[in-house]
Amino acid sequence: MAIRLYLDTNVLCRPFDDQTIRRIRRETEAFERILEKIRDRAATLVASEILVFEIQRIVSASKKAKASGYLPLARGYHLLSEDTYVLAEEMMSRFRLEPRDALHVASALLGDTEYFLSCDDGITKRFRRESLSVRIGEQFRSLKVLNPEEFVKKMRW
Repeated sequence: MAIRLYLDTNVLCRPFDDQTIRRIRRETEAFERILEKIRDRAATLVASEILVFEIQRIVSASKKAKASGYLPLARGYHLLSEDTYVLAEEMMSRFRLEPRDALHVASALLGDTEYFLSCDDGITKRFRRESLSVRIGEQFRSLKVLNPEEFVKKMRW
């Protein structure tokens, strides 16, 4: 069964950032490797309404078009719902996430993904210290939060 992944907007935009910065280049290379696995169906991309919303708000028309080009690769999609907002509120209070970050994480959890990938150090470092595990109804769900480069190393891709 394919690994289910949620990629934060900053991951989808990484190839369009300054590639002369080593860290950005490494994260871009990791993202490209992840895309290969998604295309080969070894991984499943789950997108969401908040992801589409953020991409549509990108000022650069070229960057917006390129980032939008990854969305058709998604084989899962989470629509925002009352459950999403309730869970996002919990993410904001319990983990001190910003509202949009909380919506991404809630979408990833409700979209039944295993990994949430982000280039945002504030998010990835927060969940190194504390596991992202929540009760949703009668189930416990957990989500591994990693930088794309760390994820590719962990998966040995």
